[in-house]
Amino acid sequence: MVNSLIDQIVPAGIVPKQRVVDLFSGDTVDERWTLTETGSGSTAIADEINGGVVMTTGTTTNDNEVLSFNGIDQYAYDGSAFITVAKASSNTDSAKYIGLNSDGGAWGDDRYYFAENTSKGSNYNLTTFNSPNPGNVDCGIARDTSWHKFKAQINTTSCRGWIDDVFVAVITGSSLPNAALEPRINIYTETTAAKTMNVRYYEAYNT
Repeated sequence: MVNSLIDQIVPAGIVPKQRVVDLFSGDTVDERWTLTETGSGSTAIADEINGGVVMTTGTTTNDNEVLSFNGIDQYAYDGSAFITVAKASSNTDSAKYIGLNSDGGAWGDDRYYFAENTSKGSNYNLTTFNSPNPGNVDCGIARDTSWHKFKAQINTTSCRGWIDDVFVAVITGSSLPNAALEPRINIYTETTAAKTMNVRYYEAYNT
């Protein structure tokens, strides 16, 4: 008999480590998230089936919407993972980032995440950063407007990424983060038009 969620996700005899799961359902974004905005955009639970949270930028270049834990860094740089399910309404003139970051609403000196960024080409990218050392790998999968599952996991020697359960990238070396991390979901526009991203699942956990 299964008595709890822990029984379903953690093998018997193992003490579970910290984990957060958000399905972005209900009528408001959970209070664990802090919204940081530049411009006149909006972030709210979508009024549609399986829409999750919808984040829409303003209409000025570099307007952006960020969801974070506001400096509460609970996830290990040398043993953690995140999983998310997301889609964008447009894959031009915009950037979307989902992963783990060391500094709340601002970009920290340490992070790892998936990027959908016009300036990085036509494909999804797995990115790491340990200031001042960047790491980036083209995942070989074209950016589009469909729902996708993204997973990245990090340890002391590498950061590995999967898209729709297919292994797509690995990063090693000096760009791996070296500080505690927290969830970050971010979209910004690179033009004078609003850009939108939906996220219907986010999970982060220590390994």
